[in-house]
Amino acid sequence: MWPAATSLSGTSGITMVNLRGDRAPKPNGFPNFLNILSLEFGKSDTRLLLTGVRARGEYEPYVFDVERGALTRATVEARLNAIGWAPGGDSILYALSGDQLFVRAVDGSGVASPTIRLRDGTFSGTLSAWGPWVAFSSQQGTDVRRLGIAHLDSADRVRWISQTGTDSRSPAISTDGQWLAFTSNENGRDEVFVTTFPVPDGRYLVSIGGGRSPSWARDSRTLYFQQGNEIQAASFTPGVKPVIGSPRVHFRRDPWGAAAVSSDGEQLVFADVAREGAPVALALRLHALRGK
Repeated sequence: MWPAATSLSGTSGITMVNLRGDRAPKPNGFPNFLNILSLEFGKSDTRLLLTGVRARGEYEPYVFDVERGALTRATVEARLNAIGWAPGGDSILYALSGDQLFVRAVDGSGVASPTIRLRDGTFSGTLSAWGPWVAFSSQQGTDVRRLGIAHLDSADRVRWISQTGTDSRSPAISTDGQWLAFTSNENGRDEVFVTTFPVPDGRYLVSIGGGRSPSWARDSRTLYFQQGNEIQAASFTPGVKPVIGSPRVHFRRDPWGAAAVSSDGEQLVFADVAREGAPVALALRLHALRGK
């Protein structure tokens, strides 16, 4: 599960960066959050799934329409443990304070449909889905997080792919459904790895000197990830043994709390870290940059 609200440092707002230099509309009606926990672009990069926590400790998901500047609250109970886009991009997958994963339309229509149930542990953090598959991290009590893969119709059958005793999280399935990137501390610090999907075979190191929160380019030939105050990018050539290029700096800025990169690499969004004495309120700033 995400950390308790009392252990979180605040975020003072969100910054959106457009590397193409295009202008974007300003959203209206952003709520005040204590912290922004996760940000994720949807399938077409036109919508952003945002999860924030209120001062009272409740997690709330919102969907931001990047093109129209409209922000709407997703119809999900506040006892949220994990969330991510469902396949197709019109629904979200989420878990409450238990071991059951649900799917529901973003617009709140219909009812929440139960899918995977864990035998041991609870869903934690962000989810990644492709076709009938979902990748997720799970935690039991204070134990480290394990990484699992399950079919949405498989009831409680899970393929666990984490190394024993390591903390693994932030799964990201490639857009072609062939590879899974994730964060793990199996080397003694957080690094980004990739393995085959949905049947894991081999583990290949992507980051050099640390990395976390990977995401894929639209053509599955580039991996973006976070390292310190940088968004880095590494080329990826699939094969029996994939060829992974040396990471390069894609964008650099002041520290942030959470971030997301669009599948074309041109749009970035950051949850800004609140400076001491600054009011903790959510605002949005837009930066249009020409060139990289």
